[in-house]
Amino acid sequence: MLIAASFISLNAVCQGNYILKNNVKSLYRPMPEYQLGKMPVDNVGGGKETAKNPYSATFQLHTNSLYDLALCPNVGLEFQTSLGLAFQFDYIGAWWNSPSRNRFYSNYAFQSEIRYYFSNDHTTIRPFRGLHAGVYGQMATYDFEFGSEGYQSPSLEMSWGLGLSGGYTLPISRKWSLDFTLGFGYFQSKYYTYDPKPYIQKSWQKTGTKRFTFWGPTKAEVSLVWNINKSNK
Repeated sequence: MLIAASFISLNAVCQGNYILKNNVKSLYRPMPEYQLGKMPVDNVGGGKETAKNPYSATFQLHTNSLYDLALCPNVGLEFQTSLGLAFQFDYIGAWWNSPSRNRFYSNYAFQSEIRYYFSNDHTTIRPFRGLHAGVYGQMATYDFEFGSEGYQSPSLEMSWGLGLSGGYTLPISRKWSLDFTLGFGYFQSKYYTYDPKPYIQKSWQKTGTKRFTFWGPTKAEVSLVWNINKSNK
């Protein structure tokens, strides 16, 4: 009986040590990748690619070639979050003036937009691609005159507009993309008409005050995009 009791006690101790050992190991078991903040994503070359920080913002610079063709230099900055939301800020400016010939082609505009990229899957590290939609706002001031009647918006009462946009961003290389966007909305402007001929004497004669309102397409982009801190690979 004493031998049997000793055997049973030894067996219980061994089983207890085995259970304790497995529980201690479970405490140090490696955590899954998603718990460590490393999210596996698809790689174009095959296999998996891990985003070290999927919640970091991604930045890009762009220029709208349609404005460039209209001799309006412009530059824009956009940054996108991991949730597919992107925030865009654009500046457009032209300053082609020749007072001695009564020629003025000046405008300064600011444009901002909030976008959502539908192709975002919350894990990708390849941003700014696919279909997107957004809401945008615009502010501008201008002075146009080509030898006859001139049109100038008052700088303290800038023209403004609001609208909805949709488009598609197409990657063309590791760092470069093309963005096609069209926006529809409302735009209004108060402006002066003036006779430019007296401007030779450093003055001009205002001939009227008018207001312009428009519903329709107010934004068009064919932009060249450069991804700053992430690539299209």
